[in-house]
Amino acid sequence: MNKYEVMGIVGEGAYGTVLRCRNKETGEPVAVKKFKENDDDPAVRKTTLREVKVLRTLQQENIVSLKEAFRRKGKLYLVFEYVPRNLLEVLEERPGGLDPDLVRRYTWQLVKAVAWCHRHDIVHRDIKPENLLVGSDDTRSDALKLCDFGFARQLKRRKADEPLTDYVATRWYRAPELLLGSASYGLEVDQWAVGCIMGELTDGQPLFPGESDVDQLHIVREAMGNNITEKTPGRDDRLGRTAVLPRSRGCRDRGMEHLRRRYSPKLDDNALRFMRGTLAMDPRERLSWQGMLAHAYFEGMDGWTARPPLHENPAETVAVAPPNSKSSTLETATSHPTERKLPSPTTSPVTLKERRERRMKENAHARRMAMETTAAAAAQSELEAAAREAKAARERRERERAARETAAKARTSVAESAYSTSAAARRRREKFGVGAGASGASARPAPLAALLPGLRDSSSRADETMTATGTMTGT
Repeated sequence: MNKYEVMGIVGEGAYGTVLRCRNKETGEPVAVKKFKENDDDPAVRKTTLREVKVLRTLQQENIVSLKEAFRRKGKLYLVFEYVPRNLLEVLEERPGGLDPDLVRRYTWQLVKAVAWCHRHDIVHRDIKPENLLVGSDDTRSDALKLCDFGFARQLKRRKADEPLTDYVATRWYRAPELLLGSASYGLEVDQWAVGCIMGELTDGQPLFPGESDVDQLHIVREAMGNNITEKTPGRDDRLGRTAVLPRSRGCRDRGMEHLRRRYSPKLDDNALRFMRGTLAMDPRERLSWQGMLAHAYFEGMDGWTARPPLHENPAETVAVAPPNSKSSTLETATSHPTERKLPSPTTSPVTLKERRERRMKENAHARRMAMETTAAAAAQSELEAAAREAKAARERRERERAARETAAKARTSVAESAYSTSAAARRRREKFGVGAGASGASARPAPLAALLPGLRDSSSRADETMTATGTMTGT
C-alpha cells in the first residue's frame, strides 16, 4: 500500500472494504479492495482466488479491469480502475426512473458484459445496482461496468456432481430457481437479474421488492404467472408448500400483461418483449446471451447484429403483437373474452430511506452469512484436528497395551519353564534317589556324624578306656 494514498472509503462488502486511492507516482485514481480476514481463512482465500482468476479471464470494456493484486501483512489487496458512482446512487438521484434512451443504453452495456461472461461460461450470480458502475455524467462515452466477481463461477470447471450454493444474488434480483433452493442452476440466473435491473431503471422502483424468500417468490408468481413445471430446477424443494404458496389462476401471459400495465408509458413493445424474455419463470425459456445481443430492442446500438438467437421465448410470439400494430391492444383485450384480467400486485412505492435500509439489511445479512461460513470452516478445521489427535492417542494406547501384553506373555512363559524344570528334577530324585537342582532341605548336605557313625562309636570307646586306666593308676 506504500504505492497508493488512501483518499476515502467507497463501500464495504461481505469480505472486504473498497478504498478510493491515488497512485503516488502517476496520480491516477484507483479503487483498492482490502479483504478483512487473513489470507489463511479458507472462505476468504477461496473467494479471493476465484475473483482474481475470473477477472484475469474477462477483459472487456463493460467489465471493471483489475490492475494488480498484492499481499501485505497477510491480507490480499486488489487494485481496480476507479469509477466514481454506481447505479444505486443514480437511482437515488432520480427516484422516478431514467430516460428511456438512457435505460436502453445502460441495459445494452449490461447485456454486453453479461454476454461476455457467459461466452466464457462464467455466471456472475450477483448482478444488482451496487455492482454496476457508471461515470459522473450520462454522456454516450460514459460506459457502464460490471464489478464484484466474488460470487462468480466458471461452470465448465465444476464437477458434474458438485452442487452450487443457492444463497447468491440479492433477494430482489434472485431468479425463481434460486428462491426454490435449486443447486443445479445455470447461466440463466443472470438474465433474470438483467430484466429486474431494466425494470428498476425505468421507474426507479424495484420490480419485485420481497421482504423474505417466500414473500419474494409470491410476488414474482403473482406478477409473472406460475409457469414452473415438474422439470424446473428446484421445484420440489419449496414449491410443494401449497399452504404458503397457493397455485395461481391460469392466464394467457400474465407476465407480459403486468409489464405492459407498469411500463408501457415509457417502454415500447420491443423493450417489453426483451424484458419478458429475460423474466421467464422457467429458465429454459429465457433469452440466451446470443438472443439478448441480437434482440430488436437494441437495433442501432454499437455492436448490435441481427443474428437469430438459439431459441425464442414462446410467450413472446403468442402474447405480443408486432410493434406499431393498431390491433395489438385490441388483440390483447379480445383474444380471450372469457378470461378475467387479474390486477397487478399492489406494492407501495419504495422511498429512498426504505431502499437504503433494505440495502443495509441485505449487506448485513451477507456479512453475517460470510462470518458464519468462516466460523463453520474454522470449527470444521478444529474438529478435524481434534479427531486426528484422538486417533493418534488411540493408536498410542493400542501400541502400549500390545507391548504390555507381550511382556506379560514373556514373563508367564519364563515362569512356566522354571516350574517345569523343578518338577522334572523332583521326579528324578524320587525315582533314582539322586539328582541335581534339588530344592528345600534335600539340597543341603547331610551332617558328618550321620555319614560316619562308626567314627563316633570308636571315639566313645577310647574315651571310656582312658578313663578306666586313669582310675586304676590312682588306685
